Amino acid sequence: MIDEFKYGCFKVDGKVHMESIKLLGTRVRFWESDNKEITIPHIKELVEYKPDLLVIGLGAGGLLTLAENVQMHIHQNRVKYTAKHNDEAIKIYNKALAEGKKVAAIFPNRG
Repeated sequence: MIDEFKYGCFKVDGKVHMESIKLLGTRVRFWESDNKEITIPHIKELVEYKPDLLVIGLGAGGLLTLAENVQMHIHQNRVKYTAKHNDEAIKIYNKALAEGKKVAAIFPNRG
């Protein structure tokens, strides 16, 4: 569960992360983000996880974009997804997790 998000910082299950993050269920991993565009290599591991829902955070201001081929890659793998500003995406992630769904997510710490 993501407890809190402030520009540049996530608090996940009580632990602070000062970097962009990927989540496979509740397992947190560092994500090397360029804070401009989300590409297939960024989401490949998440799609392979075969979640019920893939949540893509586009940054605090929604400044990140999805590379042209990302949506096609997600659809080809039959994964349901949503892409929103971080605040809204975090709410969706937390709700899906609370409902017991298998969820994966990616959140940039800026943008």
